Amino acid sequence: VMAVGINNYDEEKLHLKLAVPATRLLANIFSKQKKLLYKDIYTLTLLDKDVTKEGVSEAFKKLKEEVQSDDIFVLYIAGQAIVHTDGDFYFLPCDFSYRNDESIKQNAISKQDITYFLSLLKTSKTLLLLDAFDARDVLTVANQDEDVNAPLHTQLKEKTAIERFCHATGRATIATLLKGM
Repeated sequence: VMAVGINNYDEEKLHLKLAVPATRLLANIFSKQKKLLYKDIYTLTLLDKDVTKEGVSEAFKKLKEEVQSDDIFVLYIAGQAIVHTDGDFYFLPCDFSYRNDESIKQNAISKQDITYFLSLLKTSKTLLLLDAFDARDVLTVANQDEDVNAPLHTQLKEKTAIERFCHATGRATIATLLKGM
């Protein structure tokens, strides 16, 4: 189990209250299943300042040695995310700083990044749990829909982004992208 959660972002307006407690709780619940449901459980938890693009990459390199082909891998991610204007899902690391639309693609953790990280592991038995807040409301994001159908367009874009994410990773995924904090 790799549990990732961010409450404290470098940009104060991105701060959350429940991502870290939820991450700790999930890691604890899985840890308690050792010897009950599974012979062994390895848990790696990354919180707040440790959740950078580089930190997540290093964690997966470490897990590459731990996770075996017959293991079940669970990735839980809690924090801020955004559906970019390109239609893809991006998770915002703690050191993310919004400068423009391109900064999302360059500095956030993309579905391509997550797909690559998962490809490092020997197992294909993976469950992804995405527990994200939509950062669009706190960031001034270019190209927001301006028409009367904007809420519907936004919902469809988010649904499509999650579907594209699931398809790209090829893993079972449970996702939420909530408005507000």
